[in-house]
Amino acid sequence: MLLALTGATGFIGQHLLRELPKRGLRLRVLLRRPAPVPMQSTSAVIGDLARPRNMSAALEGVDAVIHSAGFTHGMSGIPEDDYRLLNTEATLNLARAARRAGARRFIFLSSIRAQCGPTADTVLSETDDPKPTDAYGRSKLAAERGLAELDLDWVSLRAALVYGPGVKGNMAQLMRLARSPFPLPLRSIGARRSLLALENLSSALETVLRAGGPLRRAFIAADGEALTVAEMIAAMRDGLGRRPNVFPLPPALLKLLLRSMGNEEVYQRLSGSLVANPSALIGLGWKPPLTTAVGLRNLMRASAALALWLFVTPPVLSVIDEITSASSSFASFISPAMSEPATLTKSQLDALNAYNDAASHFKSVLNERRAQINSNQPLPNLPGQALYLARNAMISGYKDLTDVLPSKIGRPNKFGIPPAYFDADNEFLLDEYASLFKIMQAPPPNAQNSDTPFKDVVDLGTAIGRAKGLDAANAEIAGRISLGLFFAETNGIQNIGNARSNTYKGSLQTGPSEDQSGQKKWAAIRKSVAALYPALIARDLKEEARAGQMDHRFNHWTALRDGLMNAHAELFSQIPAVVKSMPDPIDQMKIFELIQIIPSPTKSALNSGNFANQKISDPTVMGYLRNNSIFTFGHADREKTSATFREVLDAMWLFNDKFKRALSQFNEIKARGKSTN
Repeated sequence: MLLALTGATGFIGQHLLRELPKRGLRLRVLLRRPAPVPMQSTSAVIGDLARPRNMSAALEGVDAVIHSAGFTHGMSGIPEDDYRLLNTEATLNLARAARRAGARRFIFLSSIRAQCGPTADTVLSETDDPKPTDAYGRSKLAAERGLAELDLDWVSLRAALVYGPGVKGNMAQLMRLARSPFPLPLRSIGARRSLLALENLSSALETVLRAGGPLRRAFIAADGEALTVAEMIAAMRDGLGRRPNVFPLPPALLKLLLRSMGNEEVYQRLSGSLVANPSALIGLGWKPPLTTAVGLRNLMRASAALALWLFVTPPVLSVIDEITSASSSFASFISPAMSEPATLTKSQLDALNAYNDAASHFKSVLNERRAQINSNQPLPNLPGQALYLARNAMISGYKDLTDVLPSKIGRPNKFGIPPAYFDADNEFLLDEYASLFKIMQAPPPNAQNSDTPFKDVVDLGTAIGRAKGLDAANAEIAGRISLGLFFAETNGIQNIGNARSNTYKGSLQTGPSEDQSGQKKWAAIRKSVAALYPALIARDLKEEARAGQMDHRFNHWTALRDGLMNAHAELFSQIPAVVKSMPDPIDQMKIFELIQIIPSPTKSALNSGNFANQKISDPTVMGYLRNNSIFTFGHADREKTSATFREVLDAMWLFNDKFKRALSQFNEIKARGKSTN
């Protein structure tokens, strides 16, 4: 069965993208813009759902559509008209396109909020008169009613609050609360809430996909039982191997104290029930694989955040306050023996929680990829992209945290990352990151390595520099810069692939067109090089013959040669001026690395004669820099709209370690050369 899936980048969609193929279902992911998808899935770009394009081709041959995209509940500042545009009108437009394409069924991921407000006095069923209380719920209900008017078999799943790895919002806050070491005054609150495990949602979708038709109705989707907040905490702590550690506080006292602080609505939220009855879906044949208690235990066991909870534990009742969207603290409910006084502001707590989430997610992605590799599972397309983005999010989160809480700036780390951006206690994460990339980017079996990979770079860079008119001293600097480029692009590993791109490969990470260009430019200076370095040309001819008809990017020598010729050789003539204005060898390497990233602006700045003070203000160019780990980390960096090239060089600190290792290798090569003379 071929399914079209929207919303694949969201919390639910990412899970479906992984899980549905395991159930024998093929996926075509409908994307707003081109993006990588798992190898077992295909994709089609349809643009903005409010104004889709190419829908006929995107839905051709599709048996059913699962529509999970849309504005989610709790997104602040969204006007009701926008909810209606995306959650209602875009849904109906997609459904009409599915009908025209001949899809057998359209499945709409709705919400229990299409039926009620944040709480409900009775157990909810589909036979109740829907009474949504906010723009989100009304937009979902309007979409359901619009589907009912179409000549199409449709199903709407009114999902309770969905939880699973990667969950955010209220459930993520509850998880933090469960991880805290404190006793919690929640046992007297008897309100029950229905939840829905991601595993159960996948099972529910499979049930309605495979059910005989027509269905043309809404189904409530919820775990089989509803729990109190105390029971949720107990299940989560059980997953952590701990006792529940919840105690009763008379509800009247809790309510009275909250009222005295002007926050009685907090009590209303904590004490309100929302229980949904999934019996209609169960009657269709659905058998939820997990109970809520088991699902919450599994969630905590799978969570990588526990190891990172050593950072700082938020004051426990302030977290309850965040869960219930209130502004006051429950600190008076905890004795001094149970907790330290609250010392962090809300902005500091927000930054701390965001960092913990980002670090937890990074570790989770690392663990997932390691497990896939260890079990010989097929990796997704561009398997390094998720790791790269998660690493960046963790570094960004730490910078945002230290911006509001400078006391968290720690000791220096072995990677040379500024301490304001990286917690040295997490060095092991970046070690694992590098280890995984080394595996994922391993050279292909037919790659042609060199026994002297570093010396090859220096020899080629030096020879090209001389052929371009440099004297011996400056040509040597060209060789040194070339070695820096090799380390920047490949971390000093020859013939690698690229876990973040299907285009760029080899020892200087060039694309096919760059490689072809480099070959032509090398042919133009071959005679000049031969006159100066006949032995090098003899080696070149040998490597050309060795490479034959294979991709030259996977012969270390030819990849280096063509990569240097394509992007850098023409600028080697400016090395004397660069050295004069930028005497630091690391800065010189950075300048030529920038030619890889933003070639035109860098070349223009070099031609200006005042490189360091030339300014970049083009948003597109600033975007290219951010995509390459420059001005990428933290709100303050990402909000920069312009920068001088001096500022750009200073922001390239993530390259420092690579360039230092390149410089060390260069010095070793020169020392060996002197010892043999």
